[in-house]
Amino acid sequence: GQRPGPSSGLPTWTSQGDLKFVLSAGQDDFPRVVLAPGDAQEAFSQTIDAFNLAEKYQLPVIILVDKYLCESRESVALFDEDLAKIDRGLLIKDFQPEYKRYQLTPDGISPRAFPGQFGLSFSTSSYEHDESGLAREESLNREQMMEKRMKKMIALEKEIPSPQIFGSPQAELGLVAWGSTKGAIREAQAILE
Repeated sequence: GQRPGPSSGLPTWTSQGDLKFVLSAGQDDFPRVVLAPGDAQEAFSQTIDAFNLAEKYQLPVIILVDKYLCESRESVALFDEDLAKIDRGLLIKDFQPEYKRYQLTPDGISPRAFPGQFGLSFSTSSYEHDESGLAREESLNREQMMEKRMKKMIALEKEIPSPQIFGSPQAELGLVAWGSTKGAIREAQAILE
């Protein structure tokens, strides 16, 4: 949950200043997803989405909220647990003698086994690696693995919903916002209409 910085500069106020940091944090370039719920219902459903996207696309997913949303209280209808569909992604169930955890695939998503799964061992570390997970430094391998990671974004872009538009698409004035500013902007929109 975001709040103003640095350190505890304004610990009792909300902020949305970490978006740029979260979009680019980390060494080098790699795909990631950032979700920013605007209310309690979205926090529930986007948390489910975050776990599913992380497992399906095998990449980091960050839920970016702010202090306002974290500490707000509101009455809501019971969350629909039927929305909690679990998608573990592409899992291997059967023994494969030549299992490649980071196999190069057309969509960039490799078949996944769980650590300790019988007959499906693999190596992993924080280093660049080949299809089997062994550390490698050759430029061709590096290019292939980076291309593999970025291919995930093509399928992912089709799955991420478009931004919501509230009000008339022909309005003379538009406000672009994200996260918990949704409530205040919707209220202002109702007043101005």
